[in-house]
Amino acid sequence: MQPHRSTIAGMMAVVVFVALDCFALRTPEFYIGFWLIGGVMQVGLFALLRSRGRSRRFWFGFELTGLGALLAYAAWCRADYRAFNLWPYAILERIYSALQDLPPDTYQWCSEHGFLIDPRKPLRVYEVVVAFEVAYGLPMLLLAVGGGLLAANFGSRRAQLVAPSAT
Repeated sequence: MQPHRSTIAGMMAVVVFVALDCFALRTPEFYIGFWLIGGVMQVGLFALLRSRGRSRRFWFGFELTGLGALLAYAAWCRADYRAFNLWPYAILERIYSALQDLPPDTYQWCSEHGFLIDPRKPLRVYEVVVAFEVAYGLPMLLLAVGGGLLAANFGSRRAQLVAPSAT
């Protein structure tokens, strides 16, 4: 395995990403759902730069599809469609109501093992944020993974089709 070498340009890029992340933390208009896909896309960008062959095609497709999903989501949030904003609330309500039917011993086990949502108490802000982050970010993440798999498989089939005709 190659030792990791960093350049000044690479370190400057890391500083830019960290600065943008800090800016996003302080921005009140930052949309929920961006954290999950945005963080994974930053890791994916690093993987894209370090990979070769089929995995590079995967990361390229992942980044391209993820960026498209992220931009579409940002446009959708700016348009303020009510139907799009209501489904995470429905998911959160179903989770919360399903947890209230658990037996009392389960509550003690859940609190001892770090379970986030305690149905006996009102939801805390970070519990709502985590639920919304997953509800908005997970579909975009799955779409990006699908785009990456499609790009990796498309590229390998195209290489197989081109290789026999070249000889």
